[in-house]
Amino acid sequence: MENIRHFTKRFSLAASAAAVCALTLAGCQTTGQKTASAPSAQESSPVVSESVNRFDDGTYGFMLTQVPSIKGAKPLGLTTLQAFEGEGVYYFNDREESNFRIDQKKNDTTYTVKETYPKGQKAHGFAWGTNVNSIVRSGNSVSAEFPSYLTSEPDGSVKLYSDNSKNPVAMRLKLYAFDVSGQYIYHYLRSRTNYPTPAAGVISARFPKGSVVYMPQIAMTQDQYVVLKPDAFTGAGNVEGFVRTFSRDIPYCLSYLPRVGFKAYGVVFDPTAGAPAPTQFKVVTKTRYVKNKRGKRVKQRYQEKVALPATGASAIPENGEVSLYSVKTGTVFCQSTSKTPETRGSYSIKTVDGTKGIAFSFPSTVKAPDTGIFELSRDAVSLALVEIHRGKSTTVVPGYFVKADKPITDFQYRFNGVAAKAVREALASVRQQAQK
Repeated sequence: MENIRHFTKRFSLAASAAAVCALTLAGCQTTGQKTASAPSAQESSPVVSESVNRFDDGTYGFMLTQVPSIKGAKPLGLTTLQAFEGEGVYYFNDREESNFRIDQKKNDTTYTVKETYPKGQKAHGFAWGTNVNSIVRSGNSVSAEFPSYLTSEPDGSVKLYSDNSKNPVAMRLKLYAFDVSGQYIYHYLRSRTNYPTPAAGVISARFPKGSVVYMPQIAMTQDQYVVLKPDAFTGAGNVEGFVRTFSRDIPYCLSYLPRVGFKAYGVVFDPTAGAPAPTQFKVVTKTRYVKNKRGKRVKQRYQEKVALPATGASAIPENGEVSLYSVKTGTVFCQSTSKTPETRGSYSIKTVDGTKGIAFSFPSTVKAPDTGIFELSRDAVSLALVEIHRGKSTTVVPGYFVKADKPITDFQYRFNGVAAKAVREALASVRQQAQK
C-alpha cells in the first residue's frame, strides 16, 4: 500500500501540471518598461518510481515524431459515427470521467450530441493538450468547448459544431478504434501531454473481452488562431508595436516543455522591421531679396529641399526574419546567453478569420517542444501572437496558428462501455488500496 501512495504522490505533481499547462505560453512580458520575463517551463518533468519500467515502450512523451502504436492493439474498421452511437465513448482524465454520445438524429448526416460530466469538471471534450476553448474570430475569443451537433463525413470522420449559428465553430474529428481485449489497462491511461496518469503506475488489471479504445485525431476546418490564455499579458496593443519592441536588444522569451537536453529560446525581430520611419523631404519654392548689378534690391525665387514633419514609425513588413537566441532560465527577466543567435526563423503577419496575428516558422533544428509545441504537431501548429479585444481596447497575447486540415493527435484514449467499466473499477480499486 505504501508503494501506491509513494508513486501517486510523486507522479501526481507532474501529471496535474501537465493536464493544466499542456500547450500554454508564458506571455508575461512588459513592453512598456522595455523588459521581458524569463522563459518558463510549461510543466514539470514527469517523475516515475525507479521500480516502474512499464512505460518504456517508446509511446510516451511529447518528442514522438509519429502516432504511437501499442503492441497488441488490434485495429477495427469502426467509423467515428458508430463509436458515438448507443452509449457513446467515455473519457478519463486521471479520475475525472465524462461521456460523449449521439443524442438525436436530425437527418441522414446530421446528429445532435450530448456530453455528460460532473459540474465543475474542466477536462472533457476533444482537444489537443488542453480544451480548445478560445478560438479567435474578429478579435474575440469564441468557445469551441461545447459541441452541439455533428455531421458524418465520407472518410469515416465527423465534423463537430459548437453552436447552431450561421457560422459555427467546426473541427473535424476521427476516432481510430482498437480491440484491446486482454491488454493491460495502464497502457491507455495517459495525461494530456502523453505521460502516464498517477493511477497508471499501480494498476495491473487487464481489459475484458469486448473492450474497445479510440485514439482521437482532430483537424480544424480552416486556418485559425487559438489563444489558451486570453488574459495573458505582453504589454503590446497591436502586433506592430510588439515587433518594434522586440526588434532591438530585448528578446521575447518562449516557454518550453522540459526534457533532458532542452533549449530555452528568445526571439528578436530583424532590427529593420522596427526601424524609425525614414525622413521624408519635399522641394519648396521660396523668395529672397538680393541686389542686382545696379545695386537695386530685387526679389529672387529659388528652390530648397526641406524635411517633412515626423509621422511616427514606419510600416512593419508583413513578412520578415527573426533571430533565435539561447536565453537564461531561472531569471526574472529575459536575458540572452550570447550576442550571436543560435539560428534564424521567419514571421508572417496575417489576418485570419478577422483576427490579426503574427505566425512564426522555425527550422527543423529547433525542436518543437522548445517552443511549447508537441513535436508530432509541428506541421499543424506554430507559435503565434494574436490581437484580441478586451472591452474597448485591443491587446496582444501569445497563442498558436493552427493550419486547416492538418491532423493533431489527442493522446488521451476514449473507451467503449465495456472498457470504461474496467477502467472505472480499476481506479476505484486504487483509491481503496491507497486509503488502507
